[in-house]
Amino acid sequence: MEKNAKPKTYFVPPLLLFDSGLSKKENRLFEALLLVGGGWFAKQAALSAQAALQIAQGLGLPRAEQRELFDAARMLDVGVPALCPQLFGAEQPQEDEEEQAEIICIRLRNHPVLGARTARDFGMGPLGVDGIASHHEYWNGSGYPQGLREEGIPLGARILSVASTWAALLLPAPPQRRQ
Repeated sequence: MEKNAKPKTYFVPPLLLFDSGLSKKENRLFEALLLVGGGWFAKQAALSAQAALQIAQGLGLPRAEQRELFDAARMLDVGVPALCPQLFGAEQPQEDEEEQAEIICIRLRNHPVLGARTARDFGMGPLGVDGIASHHEYWNGSGYPQGLREEGIPLGARILSVASTWAALLLPAPPQRRQ
């Protein structure tokens, strides 16, 4: 992008279009966390939540489960800024680039666990908590953090993974990946 060129704008649905089960205080807290990094995570969360809701509705899941998956999708990446502040411009000690990349990779692989703990602390039920904890598991078993495979991956995680991937495809790359 040229220096004086205006960045493209993308439509992002508001985060609170659905009757969320989270309190106003909880909504404000995690939305503040997601605004780190130029708001990319907030946009990703909003699109993911809308997609998860539509998938859950299409599958005919009960309304309470739809709400839980909607909230879970909004919280998928809450752990990333806490585990990897250097991705968002925080000063870090100078280290070998390869070593730094390895540290970031290890930390990123732990964000589903931190996100699931946060969701559990917010009072989210097992569908959402297990979905957040396992949203990077892959059908062939090559995912993380547990290496689950096939039917061993919770339904909520499969829904959240599809929703998150779809949302990521619609958005420009996050700020740290544009270089």
